[in-house]
Amino acid sequence: MEPRKLLDILDIGERLKDATRHCYTSQGRHESVAEHSWRCALMAYFLKDEFPQADMNKVITMCIIHDLGESFTGDIPTFDKTQEDEKREDYLLKEWLKLLPQDYSLEMLALFDEMAKRETIEAKLFKAIDSLEALIQHNESDLKTWSENEYELNKVYADDKVAFSKYLTELREEVRKDTIEKLLKTGCILKLNKKQILFYERDILENVYFLLSGKASIYKMNEFGERKVIFILNEGEIINEVFLSDVTSTVTCEAFEKSTIIKFSKKDFIDIMENDFNLVKNIIKVLEHRDRRLCRQLKNSTYIKIEKKLAAKLYRLNREFGVKKGQWYFLDVPGVTVTYLADMLGCKRETLSRAMKILQNDNLVKIEGKKIYIKPDELSLFFKN
Repeated sequence: MEPRKLLDILDIGERLKDATRHCYTSQGRHESVAEHSWRCALMAYFLKDEFPQADMNKVITMCIIHDLGESFTGDIPTFDKTQEDEKREDYLLKEWLKLLPQDYSLEMLALFDEMAKRETIEAKLFKAIDSLEALIQHNESDLKTWSENEYELNKVYADDKVAFSKYLTELREEVRKDTIEKLLKTGCILKLNKKQILFYERDILENVYFLLSGKASIYKMNEFGERKVIFILNEGEIINEVFLSDVTSTVTCEAFEKSTIIKFSKKDFIDIMENDFNLVKNIIKVLEHRDRRLCRQLKNSTYIKIEKKLAAKLYRLNREFGVKKGQWYFLDVPGVTVTYLADMLGCKRETLSRAMKILQNDNLVKIEGKKIYIKPDELSLFFKN
């Protein structure tokens, strides 16, 4: 290769030293893409004894080059990256690769194609290493630098990438243990049994709560002592609707099933937010989503027949918990009974039962034992007409 051409290539690669990733180092600065790629290659080297059947030199090469596209686009976190982002990065990278000397161009194009298809042992190994290194770096960074979704993401991410290998699955489990230990050191873990109350309406909340596993109900009581369930929260979600001001809670939170919750003091959590704008953005997104759901609930609560309210609620539950079973969708939420649906709609159980009968007669819903099955497309037409 001509000396000038080599320098031009290295000039492009140098950009990755300045391109920062979402994650931080243990010393509190953003890690660079180059640093991530280097440690991926280091991991591959030390894994060679575990995978004698693989061409580890190829895996190391994949690790070194895999993020070269970010020389042109910068790094975008996996959970924020869109298909358009991926297409743009892929296009700019391939246009640059075409300019390389032919032998290098063909070799690298073939390697990127192999990595994308993820069919060979080398490509699978590379992708597992790429994902695991990111998780390890998160565990090494200060928890204050994590975004809200990473509390759950760091526990489940990459499970599918390591499934092909017993050794990597064991390594993933060790990384997961480190994640949980890290969370335990910073926050306080609470175990709730089904129907156990976390906090009541009008309580002053001194902590911020996140649902690590299980589900939780958020509800209000009317003047007749009847419950109106507002949300069923899933794992990974923030529970509080109040955590910055000193006003009392406007809702009660109850464990919908056996659940694990992590709590942080308000002060600690505000300190975390002050150091991570991405966390702030993610919390705003969650609250925006809840606001939209509340608006839909308000729309469905005014001068609409109860059977249409029920159809809308079942449709919404299906979007979060539905499992396709032939022409029906099963609402995979143990505990959502006719009585609980009545609580969600703020009506009497008898009223809800009559509405459910109407939907059953129209073949929109069927109940087998305690299991509820629905036809979401037909329900959508029903409550919109």
